[in-house]
Amino acid sequence: MINCTSLALNGLDISCADSIGGIKEVYIALRDKVTQITVDGENEGMIQAITMADTEKFKTYKFRKQTGSLTSTVTTDDAAGTSYVSSVLALQFTKADQAKRLEIQSLIFANVYVIVKDENGTNFLLGLDNPVTCTAATHASGQAVGDFNGYTIELTDLSRQMPYIVPDSVLETLV
Repeated sequence: MINCTSLALNGLDISCADSIGGIKEVYIALRDKVTQITVDGENEGMIQAITMADTEKFKTYKFRKQTGSLTSTVTTDDAAGTSYVSSVLALQFTKADQAKRLEIQSLIFANVYVIVKDENGTNFLLGLDNPVTCTAATHASGQAVGDFNGYTIELTDLSRQMPYIVPDSVLETLV
């Protein structure tokens, strides 16, 4: 929980032009396979540790470049005194087949944790406050021979804060 009376602003400097968009990989685990998540100071938002049940690991989801995105949107209602973050992970998997269909079908009904590795090498955790759930999924055959054939899925996290950062040293123990 954020303590509104102890907030500090430090300012931000302009960054180098060395950032790129996109997602490299996504890692997903069923919520009941994760036994504990430790945050290093709630206001800092850095994940210190993630403990899995027995020998469980996050599953890796790979997809073609420039076909996945993560967008986090803050919604505030001043009159109601509420504020939350909706993070939507949109993924596209090319070429419809049975294995992908079954995996997408499972994701439609699952409650999960998700770690998103962006193209800058930063890992973001979704699902700390509430389960990440599927909010949309489609299958498309395409019409012309050059059209997309495959599945798209949107996984959504509703949280109190922007996605938490997971250091590479923590991620390495999970996949």
